[in-house]
Amino acid sequence: MVSLELEARLDSLLSIAQAETADIDLFAPIIIAEREECPICLIPFHINETETVFMSCCGKQICGGCAYKHMLTDRDKKGASWCV
Repeated sequence: MVSLELEARLDSLLSIAQAETADIDLFAPIIIAEREECPICLIPFHINETETVFMSCCGKQICGGCAYKHMLTDRDKKGASWCV
């Protein structure tokens, strides 16, 4: 008795799901929004925003790799400018 009720419910849910997804094209190309890119290396920023560094001197964001490279260069030159 219970299995017949359960089977009827599952059939109704299946028909609802098929009706809702009938017009969806599963093989359509995925549209990805264009991301902003680093002004130095021109590589698109990582999705995780913690991988970018805001430069308060010029108001630009740069990627973490470029910020790290500038930090090493600044350390080697002992006080060179950080601005892009």
